[in-house]
Amino acid sequence: SDYVGVAWAQTRQRVAETAEDIGALALAAGMDVELPVVHGYGHVLIKAVQSGKVPESIVNESVRRVLRDKFALGLFDNPYVPENPIEIRALAGEGRDLSRRLAAESVTLLKNEKNLLPLSRDIKKVAVIGPHADSAVVGFPAYTYPAALQMLLGRNGGGETSMAGADASDAFLPREAKAAMKTEFQDLVNVSLEDYVRSTYSAVSLSESVRRLVPGAEVFVVAATGVVPSEPTDIPAAVVAAKKADDVILADGGHSAWFGRDATEGEGRDTADIDLPAQQVELINAVTAVGKPTVAVVSMGRPYCLTPVIDPLPAVVTAYYGGPHHGAAIADALFGVTNPGGKLPLTIPRHVGQVPIHHGQKTGSGYRRTPADIHKGYLDMPSTPLFSFGHGLSYTTFDYTPLHLESDTVDAGGEARMSLAVINTGTRRGVEVVQLYAADTATGVTLPAQQLIGFARIDLEPGASKTITFVVPMSVLAYTGLTGELVIEPGPMEMSVGSSSSDIRSSASFTVTGKTRTIKAGDRAFLSVATLGS
Repeated sequence: SDYVGVAWAQTRQRVAETAEDIGALALAAGMDVELPVVHGYGHVLIKAVQSGKVPESIVNESVRRVLRDKFALGLFDNPYVPENPIEIRALAGEGRDLSRRLAAESVTLLKNEKNLLPLSRDIKKVAVIGPHADSAVVGFPAYTYPAALQMLLGRNGGGETSMAGADASDAFLPREAKAAMKTEFQDLVNVSLEDYVRSTYSAVSLSESVRRLVPGAEVFVVAATGVVPSEPTDIPAAVVAAKKADDVILADGGHSAWFGRDATEGEGRDTADIDLPAQQVELINAVTAVGKPTVAVVSMGRPYCLTPVIDPLPAVVTAYYGGPHHGAAIADALFGVTNPGGKLPLTIPRHVGQVPIHHGQKTGSGYRRTPADIHKGYLDMPSTPLFSFGHGLSYTTFDYTPLHLESDTVDAGGEARMSLAVINTGTRRGVEVVQLYAADTATGVTLPAQQLIGFARIDLEPGASKTITFVVPMSVLAYTGLTGELVIEPGPMEMSVGSSSSDIRSSASFTVTGKTRTIKAGDRAFLSVATLGS
């Protein structure tokens, strides 16, 4: 279970009156493990078995599944992790290259008017302004170790946390783990979390990364505001810095944490207003009014509505919390060391009133209405997203050839094969994420107007091309039919490929033939298979 899920089913949702009752229900539903501590299982479950409330056969089946997975993972072949610190450090170090690559590949270019980006590395004066200008800790959101240390340290001081199950976790932590964390706590008492991530993870801020890339430039660094309105502001200082600079980088966005008053997102940290905090909007508008070439970098783990600031900003980059390489990955993208190839894994609305909004909205609903539908928008703004799912620009351009289907009919138990070529038509090396979408256009139930069923990431030199072949098992396209079963029925199916869910480059249709097929759990596929050719 998720933390405290079984307990909360009783105490929050009131599904059962007693811990014994909820344990019986959870086990019968197929819940094999309860975390982080026992509420409805353990000795409580023993009593339920002894009283006849829970058949022993259900317990045996649950145990069988747990042991099956443990054997499959090899836990009984090598049950103890080596305690040699040298080995542990070596294992931890193996993830550094992957962490760096993930941070770099996820940087997403949302807007780039007049090709402002990439910035020239011959720049003489640059201002890095905003709450994240000199922050390395911004790359470490909730569910990273530094965020956990901050939360546990705060709780030791009597503060509250938004982490579900934190109290239960404390009781469950082994003595050795508590001792290790206590040592870390003592370190943090004497240094800030910012200093901790710099020394422990060699993390660097955006402004530091800019200095490393353009060592000959004069870099003006001004925080100007905090992440949230309760923190002090000095927007006039930001304006002064912007006036002195040739180019301006605005480092804005959110902060994900379990503890503290400056969090804008994270577990238990929802907001009704999804705009950037008001003082950040004020900062962006004041700095862009100076008239210098300005790029905004929005750090985020959830959508922020950028409508109040999008028009005056010529360039916008979004970066998800990239750990120790957060600042370096952004700087590399801004100055063209890397070419941004990230794509939005979410939809950014124009206004919170559009929520929920997503690329898979059902046919005829939301912004997926037909052009002839008179109820296709709002009185005060378009119904379309500000930035759609899958959106992400590049410093180069890509052309797509038409999508070619190997057959215009596919049996309900078979698979569809299709291919296309992508050509880098620009002057720089770049990465494109080719996205495959499907639409079942004739069924007895309402389905998404468009759903992502596959993608392929391709790296191309200028003038180069590559062929992509998608193989789509029909079970990928299955849905809950009129009978309540998961089915794939005969009828027309439309396939589309594009650079985003709103930038479709080519489409083709085939017909599913044969009898309606009921899809069993073991037969279900969830993505197509993409292969790259020459």
